[in-house]
Amino acid sequence: MSQRTDKEKLLGDPLRVSAHRPQRPPSGPGPPHMASIGSHLADDNVEGYDLTFVPSLDQKYECPICLMCLREPVQTECGHRFCCSCIKKSLRDTGERCPVDNTSLTESQMFLDVCVKREIMDLQARCPHSGCQQVLELRHIEVHQANCEFLPIPCPNRCGTFCLLAGIEEHLAKACPKRRLACEFCEAMVQLNRMESHLDVCPKVKVECQYCGEQLVQEQVKSHIDMYCPKVEAPCVFTLMGCKEKMVREKLQEHLNQSLHKHMSMLANNLMQLQFSTAHTITHQYRSLADDHPQDQLTSGISSITSSMDSMQMKQPDYRHQSRGGYTTSWQQARGGMNEHTRQQSREGRDSPRPQDLETEVLILKDRLKYQEQKTAVQEQKIFELHSKVLLGDQKLAEKNEIIDILKDQLRNIEARNCGGKFYWKLEHFHSLCEEANLKGSDSVVRHSVGFYTSFYGYKLCVRVNLNCKDPNQGYVSLFIHFMKGDFDDYLEWPFQGNITLSIEDQNIDFVKRKHISETLIAKPGLAAFDKPASNRNHKGFGYMEFAPLASLEKGSYIKDGAVLVKVVVCPTSSK
Repeated sequence: MSQRTDKEKLLGDPLRVSAHRPQRPPSGPGPPHMASIGSHLADDNVEGYDLTFVPSLDQKYECPICLMCLREPVQTECGHRFCCSCIKKSLRDTGERCPVDNTSLTESQMFLDVCVKREIMDLQARCPHSGCQQVLELRHIEVHQANCEFLPIPCPNRCGTFCLLAGIEEHLAKACPKRRLACEFCEAMVQLNRMESHLDVCPKVKVECQYCGEQLVQEQVKSHIDMYCPKVEAPCVFTLMGCKEKMVREKLQEHLNQSLHKHMSMLANNLMQLQFSTAHTITHQYRSLADDHPQDQLTSGISSITSSMDSMQMKQPDYRHQSRGGYTTSWQQARGGMNEHTRQQSREGRDSPRPQDLETEVLILKDRLKYQEQKTAVQEQKIFELHSKVLLGDQKLAEKNEIIDILKDQLRNIEARNCGGKFYWKLEHFHSLCEEANLKGSDSVVRHSVGFYTSFYGYKLCVRVNLNCKDPNQGYVSLFIHFMKGDFDDYLEWPFQGNITLSIEDQNIDFVKRKHISETLIAKPGLAAFDKPASNRNHKGFGYMEFAPLASLEKGSYIKDGAVLVKVVVCPTSSK
């Protein structure tokens, strides 16, 4: 793309239209034959065509503002042509004057140049995607760009990788770290990069018991350790009766056989205490009825107590087993037999129960214990399932948060790429930064902006501001630009060539009274600041040490709501 002529530069550099020059009042409507193009202007963010033309672009088709091929060309009464969006922004930002000869200019004094637009659409240009060698007419190139096999697009799985359109299917099938695969154990679809964490909670994965070495699925491990593992230490089943012994589960039966009489004595004592407590409760209720109700209601009250006790007994599970002697009993029958046996022992003064009654009672207690263990196992299984659901829920929440972060990064990246080299930076808490600079004395406060691009595939830059407040009355704001590592640096021309305009915007409510502080610098290829970045951000920057006095910012309308608005416009040029 060719450079502007010296004559054009002398007539009026669009980047150096004086921000301090007072603006004239808007001129009246144009001649009747000149139709207003206000309703036909293009989007402000769409500048000229930044393409490689074959043959090279004729200078008459270049926009003097963006230095690219005219897009929606507009011709003025003074005979100059501009991109529709470029001249619209120029009229809005710098006043209603022609950027080339500085004559008065309004929208009514311009018209769309359809003839030149037709000529431009017939021009041949190369596809801008790296690797594609197709040359097409300009009217077809945008459609081709959207479907070009060399178009870099982000991975649909949001893995952060950009792939060529032609290779996206292979990336999704083989290379994407976030592609979904079926778990070989539970067959759930899991992202590849989360498969390892999924296996830690997968209920169907096989693991080894840490005590006995038995192979189990993970959802059975807890119940196995708590109820069945022979190598785990467990308390005696008569713990509730007072036995304090603990041993590994495989020796529990041996302990029960050796301590039969001891356990039966504990059981008998607990049963006697239970009988005494029950008799005391019934007596208390009977006395309460006798005090609160007449004699004719006492009988019905006692009947209700008896019925309640019977119903409580009926709610107990009915355990039926065959003992070694062939005697079948239920829990209620066995309890009644034991009560009778206990009373007989008391009458006869015997110290030990009969062997048959003791054996029956042991079997009943074992049945009750087994019933409680089954209930416990069911509850533990439910707890394990709920725990697994909670872990999976946490995992899904983490995935959603990660997706949100990726989307935010992509949104910021898209915003930075689509700014077209025009960047606004709102420097918040400006007075606090000045106070911080005053406390530091000779040191200055430094802040860097986020990165932004000159175009979607262009250069990446950021802005640095320094506040030097050695003397509050002689402090300055310094502005510098730094080049940063971009995604397409290998395909760009280095060192950077072009113009960069730095401005501190006047935020006066009255648009006519605004006087922006603006300076334009021209890239110098010999300086390291314009070389291809070797790190994330070039250590060397380029700008103005004394861009604006702090006192002038305080006097004008440059600080609004505690913030200063910095504007950067970058216009790269090509050496070709």
